[in-house]
Amino acid sequence: MSRSLNKWPLRSHPLLRLLALGLLCSSVLSHPAASAHNDESERLSREADRSADPLRTLLRQASRARSLVLPESSELKQAQTLFEQLLRGGSAASGNIRASASALHMQVLDLDQITVLMENGQAQRGRGLFAFRRSAAVDKARKSGAQAVAQDGLQDGLQDVLQVPHAFKDEMTRDIGLALFAEAPFAAVAFNTVPRRFIDANGNEVMADMAHLESSYFMAFTRASASVLRQGRTVQIHGFDQGKRKTSKLAEADIILSAGHNQPPASMRQARQKLQQSLARHIELYEGSVKELGATTNVQAAALRAMAYQRFIHVEMSRAMRQAMRDDSQTRRNWINAILGVATP
Repeated sequence: MSRSLNKWPLRSHPLLRLLALGLLCSSVLSHPAASAHNDESERLSREADRSADPLRTLLRQASRARSLVLPESSELKQAQTLFEQLLRGGSAASGNIRASASALHMQVLDLDQITVLMENGQAQRGRGLFAFRRSAAVDKARKSGAQAVAQDGLQDGLQDVLQVPHAFKDEMTRDIGLALFAEAPFAAVAFNTVPRRFIDANGNEVMADMAHLESSYFMAFTRASASVLRQGRTVQIHGFDQGKRKTSKLAEADIILSAGHNQPPASMRQARQKLQQSLARHIELYEGSVKELGATTNVQAAALRAMAYQRFIHVEMSRAMRQAMRDDSQTRRNWINAILGVATP
């Protein structure tokens, strides 16, 4: 049954932005582990504050480098712990979280009801950008000057997360991801910050496909969200080329849904039906005669199955579908209602 939600804010009143910036700067200055990155954090905060779309501004900053360094297992364990803390409502106001991020050469920045984890400018290794929606109650308590704030770990009841692993090559999915996070009740979102395939400064071809790399911050984020948000869904969006499909059925499809295997749950069948009805488009489901783009080699899907987490939703969209999702808010509302079962204004 659908439930109505107010639009999830990414922007705040200018005075509140200035107040949040002041709190962030003062807290960073008071913690020695984060002092080395204070200037950059302040600069990024100022740029985000001036922007009409602060998360987009930070994502653009995080996506400038072309470098990939695969993390060791010990680093991934630290990253997963940090992700779990952020999913439980942690923010840049916490000295422990700032110190944990700094130890990984990452930084945390607070926007309006959102905390962003991104790489330091001098340590860009293709690890991604991650945004977490903070509890409104936690924010209210902090703004009132409360010293100790209880964190419920559920982000005001939010359980679902969004992943955008091919924001460069799957054109328009970055814009769609930003719009969906602004308009839908996702607890967190993950973006890749280097193309899935690129040439590095030494002229070497680098494979950086976050949907197929075992050792990545995307995987640490995936495991953390499944651990903390046990009742949630992991929604991963992609783009496909209709002209490369092997059958006429898929060459005409606008969306191909998959659970990462060929036995989709009843909820995914219902989502397909709702998408078909509300969008009046050709929607396919990976099963039976549909044997393409099923995410069967997707490492996030495999990791979630190993954790007995069966709510992975892989959404492939044609170019025309992506254009509609990027440009039309009603299309996004219908998509959100069908995929998440939530009505948005």
